Amino acid sequence: PRSAILNRMAWAGLNKDDFTLITSYENMHYTKPSPKYYLEIAALLQVDPKQCLMIGNDPDFDIKPSAAVGMKTYLVDQSCTGLDAEKQCGRVADIPEFLQTLTADSSREGY
Repeated sequence: PRSAILNRMAWAGLNKDDFTLITSYENMHYTKPSPKYYLEIAALLQVDPKQCLMIGNDPDFDIKPSAAVGMKTYLVDQSCTGLDAEKQCGRVADIPEFLQTLTADSSREGY
């Protein structure tokens, strides 16, 4: 439920007002791992899924279904010793570097 999610966010030091959308069972029709969950998020944000990046730690619940709808993905995987831009995985600390690779790619590919 949304109340539990908001409590977890507060424990992590996150401010709910910093987010455009916080998904919960109260406002969504689908859940992970349904690709429709990711399509619904993109629709609610009024963006093309191809303009989205899913950062997650579960290949089956986060990466595969979001990639299936055209989202870029990044797997947080502690077994990666550093950023692997080709496999699109790394540690949390590698995310800023990965975002730089996306920025460089987008300027070449006309995103």
